[in-house]
Amino acid sequence: MPITSRDGYALGALCGIDTVPRDWTDQEAEALHDLAQLATDEVALREFERDLDARVEEEVARRWGDMAEQTRTRRLEALGRLAGGVAHDIN
Repeated sequence: MPITSRDGYALGALCGIDTVPRDWTDQEAEALHDLAQLATDEVALREFERDLDARVEEEVARRWGDMAEQTRTRRLEALGRLAGGVAHDIN
């Protein structure tokens, strides 16, 4: 039974091997198919989790950058007010 990615690419196969050649019963084939589907779902879940982690990291980095920019802006504004106050006092 094939194991595929979310995009439909074949990643591998799930095989059942017995020591004696024989035909698979419908129930055994269905169980193998179910196991292959579980493996495919697990691969998809891990891919989704990896993509989600990357998106969260990007968003956190963006927000930290925004916060740093706001902090720099506030510092420059405070420095401007301080310089204006000092200039006014000197005048």
